[in-house]
Amino acid sequence: MKRLVRTIVGLVAAALAAAAQDVVQIDFRNYIPGVLDAPVFYPDGVTRIAFNWTPYKPYASLWFSKETNEPPASSFTRASEDFLFQGATNAGYWVPSVAVLPGVRLGEHIWLRVRVIEWPDFSTYDTQPGRSGEQLLSVVVTNPVMTLVGLESFSLRPERFWCELRDGHAVLSWYHEGASTYWLESRDKLAAPSSWTTIFTSSVGQIGSTLSVTNPIVGPQRFYRLRRWPLP
Repeated sequence: MKRLVRTIVGLVAAALAAAAQDVVQIDFRNYIPGVLDAPVFYPDGVTRIAFNWTPYKPYASLWFSKETNEPPASSFTRASEDFLFQGATNAGYWVPSVAVLPGVRLGEHIWLRVRVIEWPDFSTYDTQPGRSGEQLLSVVVTNPVMTLVGLESFSLRPERFWCELRDGHAVLSWYHEGASTYWLESRDKLAAPSSWTTIFTSSVGQIGSTLSVTNPIVGPQRFYRLRRWPLP
């Protein structure tokens, strides 16, 4: 109970300070009991994002834009640091914080961009990020401290997986986005009892690079799928 009281008092104090300085802030969290519940999921749409001990960890950040119409990604300004996700019963929710929106005033229309992205622990400016997901909110600023009411749950995008035809061969490619192992599997039909056959396994490659497998186009049509480990 003491912790809850401290949190409420802290938010009230932040609101008073913001009003006095005409500064707009966002209570940057995706769970407020009875108000907001928008957990974020891995690409399977079922497993909630959680803190993990792998080299690739998910972070949430808040961005804003003062464009009138739906803005391009390049027009957004960062409003927060990157915050890790919680674990156990709080999986799906990032660590709460307060973000300041410089130059934003009451009555203005803005766009908020909630972005979740997996970054490796060893990330540098030239490191490629992993899977990501985001959601845009169209907001009219009515209070000096606002919540993300209207935010809905979303999922990270899986690794991009595509096929090209080159000189009678099917070239299947995907981005290496942090999994320790990838399995490329094939089958001739989707209906049972046909089973998937592993045609390629990879556990090497630089994160952010493109992995490719070339197969000659012979025989009947084939279906392919890409699996990763660790899941999801």
